[in-house]
Amino acid sequence: MQKRYLTPRLVKQVASLLLPVLVVIWLLSQISFEDILKLFFNLSYGWVIIGFIFYFITNVNRAFRLQALLPDQTGTRRSALAIVIAQNMFNNILPARTGELSLLYLLRKHRQITLGQSAVVLILARIFDYLAVASIFVTAALLSLEHVPAFGANIILTVLGLILLTIALLFVVIYLKRPGLRLFHTILRKSGLARYVLTQQILDKAEQLLTAFESVHSLKRLYFVFGWSILIWFSLFAGFYAFMRSLGLETTITNLIVGATFAVLSKAIPFISIGGLGAHEAGWTVGFMLVGFDRTTAISSGFAVNLLIIMSSILLGIWSLAYLKLTSAPSTNRAIQPAPNKTGRGVSEGTNPVTQPEGKC
Repeated sequence: MQKRYLTPRLVKQVASLLLPVLVVIWLLSQISFEDILKLFFNLSYGWVIIGFIFYFITNVNRAFRLQALLPDQTGTRRSALAIVIAQNMFNNILPARTGELSLLYLLRKHRQITLGQSAVVLILARIFDYLAVASIFVTAALLSLEHVPAFGANIILTVLGLILLTIALLFVVIYLKRPGLRLFHTILRKSGLARYVLTQQILDKAEQLLTAFESVHSLKRLYFVFGWSILIWFSLFAGFYAFMRSLGLETTITNLIVGATFAVLSKAIPFISIGGLGAHEAGWTVGFMLVGFDRTTAISSGFAVNLLIIMSSILLGIWSLAYLKLTSAPSTNRAIQPAPNKTGRGVSEGTNPVTQPEGKC
């Protein structure tokens, strides 16, 4: 039997590797490299600092949310801040969003959280990220519809409808739980939609989400998590706005949210690229062209803002890794005191007690 070299899995992996490269090449072919350089030559460092501050605030909000999600809220908020900053940096420098897995390792090493619990924390964080982005997008889209071209408004309304449907499904999973999921499955089966592969994938994801939500026994805690998620994305969109202003580009905050949301959603696609290059710029270009930007400005600003985000995450990430290394290093400046002998005294004169690092009990 002849061995098959082009298996579906191999084709998928090759496509995931080539697609972002082809997207970047195509986008760069639509502009000149000078268009990006001009934006950086006219950079306003004051707005860059403001954008960096908002980016830092975003990570502070992520740290508060992480504390709320952890099953055992031991440890300091400073260590939680270092963990989320490190994870975010790895997300920006590792391909295919494999940096997400760094959270499991960091929680295991610095908080002694099991891999299963860490996985639930990661899933819930991403669920609430989507809910927060979707909620903010819905509000911004409705406010910006009268200011965007007609073709853009139609696309935005279509995306808006899909987002509302997914929000409805998530609320079914959260509040109705198993009975709601069974009801949803019954509706899909009777309508004939259950036979499609995409539908089965959605049901599988809904099952995973339900399992994650069942691990959280306090609904009130989920409300706090959602509140922190809203603050996370408000501060991140504010950082996007400041970085856009630093490049000399002006837009309304509602148009920025609509345009940047397309980049955020496309960056979630696990392309094998660094910093989401390709996916981010493609989504950014589509989003900002929908709200009235010309193609050249949309493409060049997408590359420029993404580079500013990556540089900010690396700068903060260096601090976070140094902090985690210093705080996790064992103490070597204390000696183990010798146990008293039967006479009640310590080690007799002339002996040399061995000094070694203090270990864990």
